[in-house]
Amino acid sequence: MTTGGARLALGLAALLCMGPMAAGAGAGSAAPRVLWQLAEPARGIPARDDVSAYFLTQDHALVAASLTSGRVRWRLPFEGASPTFGSRVIVRGDLVVAGDYDLVGVDRRTGRPRWTFAPADDGGIGMHLGGVAGDTVFGGSLAGSLHAVSLRDGRPRWTARIGHAATTTVYAPVVQGASVAAAFTDFGATPGGGVALVDAATGRARWRRLLPGSIGASGAPVFAHGVVVAASRDGTLYALDERSGAVRWTLPRLETLADEQDYRPLAVSGRTLVAGSLSGEIVAWDLVTQRERWRRTPIVASVAFDLAVKDDVVYVPYFSNQLVALRVRDGRELWRVGGSRAQYRWVPDVDGSLMLASGSQILSLFRLDAASRGER
Repeated sequence: MTTGGARLALGLAALLCMGPMAAGAGAGSAAPRVLWQLAEPARGIPARDDVSAYFLTQDHALVAASLTSGRVRWRLPFEGASPTFGSRVIVRGDLVVAGDYDLVGVDRRTGRPRWTFAPADDGGIGMHLGGVAGDTVFGGSLAGSLHAVSLRDGRPRWTARIGHAATTTVYAPVVQGASVAAAFTDFGATPGGGVALVDAATGRARWRRLLPGSIGASGAPVFAHGVVVAASRDGTLYALDERSGAVRWTLPRLETLADEQDYRPLAVSGRTLVAGSLSGEIVAWDLVTQRERWRRTPIVASVAFDLAVKDDVVYVPYFSNQLVALRVRDGRELWRVGGSRAQYRWVPDVDGSLMLASGSQILSLFRLDAASRGER
């Protein structure tokens, strides 16, 4: 494994050494209804179409299960001796794209591989699989690169060098319009990090901005109202001008983790920015005025490494193995699911009235009604 792979392994080991975390209360009255559960060691962000649910497993496999019954339709094992570091699954047309260590395109009906993208730098693009635009998928790397890959044949459209291959990790990129943005951290002798913005069609650099006073960047940035918002490892949030990369405004780190590193996953709904924290706090701000709208700590545990927003609901996975739904407009808790067996540590795939959630021991399909979607 590369130096970057070793950095990731050390980071995960440190995370697993964190102290015990409270499980919190049970599900509320608006909790979604379970349609089926499949006893599989699921991992990462799943995906679905009208026929099947697709997910990665901890033992290096991509699995398709019937959306109506949960019965396994096919299973594709991947090679690999280490634990799966898969990040997510994407469905486009008749193709399923899976991020394990490398990137694999699979026929969604048969489960047969069509292509594999394994860059020469051995950077583990699958661990930092990001957004999709048209027939191109984008991914980061443990080796300092940002990649654009054709969904048709798995060939690289371009590769952009963001940092030094031996010391820089480029996290899962996000795409909006003609731009791709990715956070990066340089783990070298003088740690630091920031955000890079490139042209989605060519990979040409538009700007690269180090976050002031940062000991590194973390997670995926978000596009919002002409800025790219990113989190520093010290917990400060920076809004960078989408055209120039200049700092437009900042939001402070949390006092509960003063002088400590933090990881703050971000999500945007309309003019509301939502950020999590290893402290367990969820904070929402108005993007136009930068005024705090609400602050909640529904569970005394660390927020996991992502947030998801759908309509007026933000979905928050915790390292206590629970998934919490908060209403964006006021922060009211709608429901929570999970616990010791389900172990939901990843954001779900939410589409209409269905929610697909990966747990470390189980994959679940839920039905969301109006109350669980925050509509009443």
